[in-house]
Amino acid sequence: MKINLKNLGLLDEANFEIGDFTIICGENNTGKTYATYAFYGFWKEIYNIVNFIAYKNKDKFVFDSNSKIYVDINYFQNLLKELPELINTYYQSTIYQILAGKEDDFKQSICNIEIKIFKINEIPQTPISLFQITQENEKIYFQFNNDKINQSNYIAFILFSFIINIPNVEIISVERTGASMFYKELNLNKNNILEAIARANEKNMFEDINNILKKSSSRYPKPVTDNIETIQNLDEIEKNSSFILKNPDEYKNIIDLLWQIIGGKYIIDDTGIKFATGVKKRIGKNNKVIALQQASSSVKALMLLNFYVLNSARKGDILIIDEPELNLHPKNQILLARLFVMLINAGIKIFITTHSDYIIREISNCICLNNLENENISNLKNYSKNYKLESHRVKAYIAKNEKGKNILENVKITQTDGIFMDTFNEVIDKQNQNQEQIYLAMSKALDGNQ
Repeated sequence: MKINLKNLGLLDEANFEIGDFTIICGENNTGKTYATYAFYGFWKEIYNIVNFIAYKNKDKFVFDSNSKIYVDINYFQNLLKELPELINTYYQSTIYQILAGKEDDFKQSICNIEIKIFKINEIPQTPISLFQITQENEKIYFQFNNDKINQSNYIAFILFSFIINIPNVEIISVERTGASMFYKELNLNKNNILEAIARANEKNMFEDINNILKKSSSRYPKPVTDNIETIQNLDEIEKNSSFILKNPDEYKNIIDLLWQIIGGKYIIDDTGIKFATGVKKRIGKNNKVIALQQASSSVKALMLLNFYVLNSARKGDILIIDEPELNLHPKNQILLARLFVMLINAGIKIFITTHSDYIIREISNCICLNNLENENISNLKNYSKNYKLESHRVKAYIAKNEKGKNILENVKITQTDGIFMDTFNEVIDKQNQNQEQIYLAMSKALDGNQ
C-alpha cells in the first residue's frame, strides 16, 4: 500500500509504503504526525466517502421487478475505474477537518493513497456472498441473497465489495496520557449531550441535534477525538475479547509480555478507572488498587494499548502508535519493541512514529535474530524464536529537512544488519565526542594545577 503526500502542513513531500511493520523517525517538526494522521484519517473516512459517491450515482442504479439491481455495464466499469481517484479527491477536500486545521491552509495539499479495485469478473463469489453478479443485454445485474441489506445503502455496499482489502485501522495518539485521566468526565459529557438531544425541538429536530453536536465537538484532530471516544466506551470494550484473549494458550507469550510491561491490571467501575499493581487476573489481599489519576505516567500511556490487545485486536488490523516510548523506561521500550514483533507475527500490522533509539535497535536485533536457527536462539538468555522478524516485512523512513523542505527518506534495512537509522547514531556519536572533549579539558586542567 503506497502513499503520496504533498504540501500537508509541515510536510512538504512524502512517498512511502506500508509494510507489516512501518516506522517513521526524525527530528521534531518535520511532519511525521501529518503523514501518520493523513493515513489514519483516510481509512476512517473511506466509508463516508464511498457512501457519498454512491449517493451521487444513485440514479444510475435501478431495481427491477425481480428485486434485482441493474446498471449499464459501461457506466459501471467507468465508475470502478474512476473510483480510486474519486475517493482520493474527495478525501483531499476534507483532510483539513481530519487535522483540525483551516480549509485555506490545505487547499494545495495532495493526499493520494493506493486503492486496488477488482474487475467485474474478478470479484470473489462464494456460497456466502451477499450478492451474485450476472450480465445481460449490456447491463450488469446484482441479486442480493440477504434481504436485511438496507436498500438505501445497496449502491455503497456494491462499491465496497469491489475495493480490495479495506483495512481496519486503529490509532493510539500521543495525547493518550492526558485523555485517559478524564474517563468519568467524558462519560458525564456524553450523557449531557444525549439529554440535550432528547430535549431537542421536534419541529427542528435535525437542526437542533446538529447544533448540539457542533457545540460539544472539539477542535482536535480525528485521531485524538477517536481516542477520546474509545475512552468513553471502555466499559463496553472491556466486555469483548480479542482473538489474542480468546486463544490464551496460543498467544500466552503476548499476554505475558504485555503484563510484564504494564505491571498490573486495569479495572473499570462506576467511579472510573483504577489500576491494580501486580495483578494478572484476580485481585489479592496484598495487591494495591489506586485510581488512574494516582498511577504512574507509564500506566496512563499504556492503557489504550492494553485494551486494544486484550479486547479489540483483530487479525489484519493496522495499529498506529504515535511515540510508543512515551513515559517508558528504556527497559520497557525494549520489551515494547518485542511485543510489536510478536503482534506482527500474530497477524497485526504495526505503524509507529518514534524518537526511541532503544526501540529501533531492538527491532534491528529481532531482524538479525532471523539469521539464527531456533536451536541457536534457545541458547540466548533474553530471546526466543517468537521475536524473529524478516527484514522484507519492515519499512522504515526518516523525516528530515532537506534544502528547506520536510520530506520522508527511505531507510536501508538488511537481514544481516537490521535498520540503518542514522538519525540516532549521529546524535550519540556527537555526545560521545562532547564527553571526550570534556574529559580532555578536565585532564589538562588537572595537569595545570599540579
